[in-house]
Amino acid sequence: MQDLNEFIIIHPAASTSAVPQPVVAVPEGTFYTVLEEDQKSDFKWNVNSTKMLIDAYKKYRNKVGTFEVRTMKQMWLIIAKYLSELLKTQISDSNCPNRWRVLDRNYKKYVGNQKSTGRGKKYFDYAEEMDGLFEKNKAVYPEFVL
Repeated sequence: MQDLNEFIIIHPAASTSAVPQPVVAVPEGTFYTVLEEDQKSDFKWNVNSTKMLIDAYKKYRNKVGTFEVRTMKQMWLIIAKYLSELLKTQISDSNCPNRWRVLDRNYKKYVGNQKSTGRGKKYFDYAEEMDGLFEKNKAVYPEFVL
């Protein structure tokens, strides 16, 4: 069995803590890394990256439960890698589901506001993209309300 020290690279500047933190070597030409859950990402969502997230969700959502993508968590990992490659930045695997929850919540508020009368008009920047995803969702568009 080979020595584990051959596979772990220790950063000399990061050795301030009692336990040295390993740094994974990334091959040259790779523009992305997906951060672990406990690492923070300074990524800020903008209109372009949010639309890419919606498109990636459309692409991979129907594959959940298949051999290719077994769980939702695995889907978010794939989407984070995909967006990291496209945007050439670091996106953690928790950034994508968090942003999706915000989009989902705001879209449902927008739809509820559109159905009620006498309210101030609300606007939602991604309404057209989200309409295609939620047109058959009964949680958003119920058949009748009691």
